[in-house]
Amino acid sequence: MSEVGISKFPSPTKIKNMENLGHSISDNIEHMKNIREEIIQKWIDSGLLDNLNVTGKKNIAELYEGCATSMIKDKK
Repeated sequence: MSEVGISKFPSPTKIKNMENLGHSISDNIEHMKNIREEIIQKWIDSGLLDNLNVTGKKNIAELYEGCATSMIKDKK
């Protein structure tokens, strides 16, 4: 039974919109990776992550960043 007006395939416009959305998501993921690396490097440079392995440095840097951000927001 076929329904009138419903196509199995998206229109070219919808396909283009989906492609654009995919590119936007990819760009955003790259941007977030760059921000994460900057945060990690900032905390490594502080010396507070010395003697931690790579995974520990990444995790603790994000924890410190979250705490610092929260403290700044609470001050305002």
